[in-house]
Amino acid sequence: MEPIISVKGISKRYSKGSVGQPGGRVSFLKTLLLPGLLMGGKLQSFRGEESFWALKDIHFDVMPGERLGIIGRNGAGKTTLLRILSKLVLPTEGEAVIRGRSTALFGVGVGFRPMLTGRENIYLESSIHGLNRKETEARIEEIIQFSGLQGFIDTPIKYYSKGMVTRLAFSVAAFLEPDILMLDEVFSGGDIAFQKQCLSKMDSMAMGGRALIFVSHSLNEVCRLCEKAIWLEGGRIVEMGDSRDVTQAYSKRMLKLVSSLSVKAERPKPISPEVLEKTEQGGFVADRSVARAVLLGASLTNGKGEKAELFYREEPVNIRIEFEVLYGDVPVVPIAHILKDGVHVFSTHPEKTVQECGVRHVSSVRIPPHFFNTGEFSVTVALVTPARPKWRHIFLENALSFQVVEAFDGDKLFSGEYRGVVKPLFDWDNRVEPLDDPEPSGEGPHGR
Repeated sequence: MEPIISVKGISKRYSKGSVGQPGGRVSFLKTLLLPGLLMGGKLQSFRGEESFWALKDIHFDVMPGERLGIIGRNGAGKTTLLRILSKLVLPTEGEAVIRGRSTALFGVGVGFRPMLTGRENIYLESSIHGLNRKETEARIEEIIQFSGLQGFIDTPIKYYSKGMVTRLAFSVAAFLEPDILMLDEVFSGGDIAFQKQCLSKMDSMAMGGRALIFVSHSLNEVCRLCEKAIWLEGGRIVEMGDSRDVTQAYSKRMLKLVSSLSVKAERPKPISPEVLEKTEQGGFVADRSVARAVLLGASLTNGKGEKAELFYREEPVNIRIEFEVLYGDVPVVPIAHILKDGVHVFSTHPEKTVQECGVRHVSSVRIPPHFFNTGEFSVTVALVTPARPKWRHIFLENALSFQVVEAFDGDKLFSGEYRGVVKPLFDWDNRVEPLDDPEPSGEGPHGR
């Protein structure tokens, strides 16, 4: 099968400095040629160091029905790449072969005329994309119904909210039936219900053989929607492949997520026999300057036992803590404190303490699927003696960190972003009971 998009060595160079003649003056001829020179990347500064490559040597293919996500920091070249694919900008080097009709959405309401009504903008956008009036009229009621703007469709869109413009823009693009749909951060203004509706629509489009290129900072949306992803950094491809692998690599480097740590334990000085003798007689040592346990390691693993920084909500998160008890005079218990955005979510620990020395203690806990909400979490690891007051031998803040995303499921209620730090899936009992018999006519709740 032939790719619907073939990107072959695309590079794009821009100039940061002044253009034209010395002193900032631009010749009349160059003024006339300026748009073409800018699009073709032919316009250069007098000083070579003032130009930069927004994209450099980009190669990839997109097959029909494939959904490709593009991630990266601001300035990585994501939007530039999308503009080249949508033929708004010409590359300086290389070529992009597009086999089919494409539609692109850049931000919220780009290309809309604020003085025109929603209905008039639908006709305008459709004509720009090659549809005649008859073809548009065959689709317009479906577009309006999908957008949910029936009561405002004849209102100028300058009075629309950001979310309403998002609804209209996506509805028009989706129902133009393009072979390739390109989206650049278009869900930032939409509500959760409409985002789900859009994702379902894009899923059905992919099943129909249409390709999708999706640019977003939301790793959750990329994982939910796309099978493959490209990570751009400094205009170059850092990694390309399965969306989960790429977003996990990006999370680990850019968000500084940590799935495991290994500690080389340093043995403290031995405790004097006199102190140990006092301990055996009962009570704890008054001087707590010497820790009774050391941390050997901690890690996060998925359901397959693999170390991971990125988890789907549909899989468990396993926390493993390894430690050694140095002296058997006090009981020790490992604790994992889970936090999100600095807020303590919960803590978990074994029910029993340990005291055995000279061995590696391995404690692990399985946090079940469908418990965490989407977002970034951290784990603070502690080794504690549950005395009064509590004795902390080890307290390592934010030792581990991970991100939770949700796979797309068009049939799921409230998929995607949802309020709260946890989103547990409980068993609800649903049954049908007969209504109570209505009271006799003429008798209210208080009688006659």
